Amino acid sequence: MAVLSDLDWHIGRKGLSLLVPPVWSPGKDGGGGTPPTAPSALTATADGGYQRINLSWTDNSNNEAGFKIERSDGDELGYSQIDTVAAGVVTYEDTGLARGEIYYYKVRAYNGGGDSDYTTSANDTVFDFDDVATLKLLLLSDVGTWQDAGKSTPADDDAEDIYTWEDQSGNGYDVIQATAADRPAVETGLLPGGRRVIHFDGTEFLGNATLANWKFLHDGSDWYGFVLHRIANQSNGVYGLFGTNGTSSASIGAAHFHDDRSSQTRNNRGILQITKGSLGNPIIYMLSWLPAGGWTISTPTYDNGNAGDDGNLRLLDVLQAGSGDSINTPHSAANPTYGLDIGAAGNGALILAGHMAAVVLYQATPSAADTTKIVQCLADYYGMAVPFDNGANATTRIQNDSDYDIQCFAVVADDGDVIEVFRRGTQHDVETAGKISKAVWNGATWTQSDIVDSASYDDRNAAGGIASTGTILLFYGRYDVGGGAWFDMRCMRSTNDGDTFTDIGTAMSDRSQTVFSPYGPLVELPSGKLMQTFYGNDGTNYLIWVSFSDDDGATWGNEVNISSSAALFHTECAAAYVSGATDGAAKIILVARFNNSFMAQYSSSNGGATWASDGLIPFSQGSGTDTQPWLYKYGDHIILVYADRTDKQIKFSARRIDSTITDVSAWQAPVPLVPMDGNTTTIAEFGSPAVIEYGGQLEYLYNDGSSAHPSDPDILYSW
Repeated sequence: MAVLSDLDWHIGRKGLSLLVPPVWSPGKDGGGGTPPTAPSALTATADGGYQRINLSWTDNSNNEAGFKIERSDGDELGYSQIDTVAAGVVTYEDTGLARGEIYYYKVRAYNGGGDSDYTTSANDTVFDFDDVATLKLLLLSDVGTWQDAGKSTPADDDAEDIYTWEDQSGNGYDVIQATAADRPAVETGLLPGGRRVIHFDGTEFLGNATLANWKFLHDGSDWYGFVLHRIANQSNGVYGLFGTNGTSSASIGAAHFHDDRSSQTRNNRGILQITKGSLGNPIIYMLSWLPAGGWTISTPTYDNGNAGDDGNLRLLDVLQAGSGDSINTPHSAANPTYGLDIGAAGNGALILAGHMAAVVLYQATPSAADTTKIVQCLADYYGMAVPFDNGANATTRIQNDSDYDIQCFAVVADDGDVIEVFRRGTQHDVETAGKISKAVWNGATWTQSDIVDSASYDDRNAAGGIASTGTILLFYGRYDVGGGAWFDMRCMRSTNDGDTFTDIGTAMSDRSQTVFSPYGPLVELPSGKLMQTFYGNDGTNYLIWVSFSDDDGATWGNEVNISSSAALFHTECAAAYVSGATDGAAKIILVARFNNSFMAQYSSSNGGATWASDGLIPFSQGSGTDTQPWLYKYGDHIILVYADRTDKQIKFSARRIDSTITDVSAWQAPVPLVPMDGNTTTIAEFGSPAVIEYGGQLEYLYNDGSSAHPSDPDILYSW
């Protein structure tokens, strides 16, 4: 196993709940002079396998001040304390671990009277690249860059030219550049974690000239690749990432490149071209892209005999096959025409103008789960956000009926079921049949039932989420059909994993509004205080609000008007807790649809008591396009998912939680998740995306707006 000590680093992170514990200090007594009872049932689980291990244990005492977490690397001979968590916290996430290493853990409780006994130890092994499939090439920009052929002088500082980029797979497939003028250079300061990358200026590339090493790319073998890169100047051009054929159909080989030509049907995409020379025309595949903080992880793939989506290859989309060619037929058993270029498409063609951080090639096909591990491992190491498997576009319907199914949210209940809550009716406008329903996913099937079904009211616009206690909160707006007016925003509460919901009444104390519509996810502050966003009409303006609960969602009130009383038009809105150890210091970001055209950001640095207007998000398009934002905190990032009505796509962006909270420019450029299913006109019910964390990664749901369902939209999901 290739274990790279140069890549080791460690960052401690407090437990998985949103509760941020206070720091214990000597003399603080968690229960008097008697040491607490020892915790038990410690488990250690590599979280998806990518450079982190999750711990959980059972709390057996009622007088602890907290828990001490100890770790030993590689064996059980060297335990040392790495962190503490507060009383009642029974989870911990240990991050920044070395790939391929085994880690052992013990936990004990403490208070003013001393420490408890330890738990029994638990361990797990962190994922490494060669844990899956057959690793052929592993190039990482932060290790193995040299200024010479003998690999004696490191290239690890800005502007130092690279003669050799050393293969870390163990195969010895180094890529080199003997010509001084054609050598790429090291560049630092571009990545959040400070790791160096390699800069290609449009005339520079590296290569491995041993032809037999790269035959697997075109001979019909299954293979999978990952390339982490950034194009410096996307201006109607084509940029090579790696290749052995120079993209010539007269050559034998394969090439992966970025095609940004506006003349192409699907421009700004990655392409894999496999050529057979005299044996046939090129085969071209469309590749999906995974966004990573302004960079891209592309995934060139060839799966002989399974060129469609077979469940394992979630990132492959066939775009074009040459005349008379078969995508299931091996191409050529001959060696490639050229050796492998990195930063070009082969034979020095289509040289990259941009940056590269990693190239990983497998001669085999990793499973979908392993693919996620590989992508997340790269993202964790380089400090980027790669939350979605972008190739797994949501195409499966939860409902497929004549109902008007829209405006959903979803939670993962403590029993593991996914609870999707949505509005079910007959039309977009006010109606007498509006209901609030749920669909429960047990890992195999959806089961649908109604939660709110009143003959007197039109109930719609579901929002909410799940608290760290396991309580599920559902908010909805209520319209009095007989009276012809909106009159309430109500809340339903479940304490049994969504099996049943109890109506707790109104979620507002301020009754001055004339329209009420909840939107966005439930937010939890460090103390457990809950917050829900909604919008309302005061008779003149549409304004955005938050409502609070101090008792696990049993009662709601103390609304705060976020937008001013000026003549503004705010509707759908969503908020996310960013950071802060106490409610009074909690930072919260809120994004709202503004003037029916843009997305505006608001922020609070005191737990939602007061709010600042930060301005418009830079990539908002206007003209009624960017709507229905949804926010989710995911590791070190805040994820924004929204509907772009102009491009007819669900898109997402991300920003780091350590960025200046008021800085709207911290949002990364948006990336599409799913198109509008071929529809040529925008309809009202395309969009309303919602996000959950399920199966080790983020997944999303949204309202279908396709031409096949213009009057009876359904809700689709991505896993």
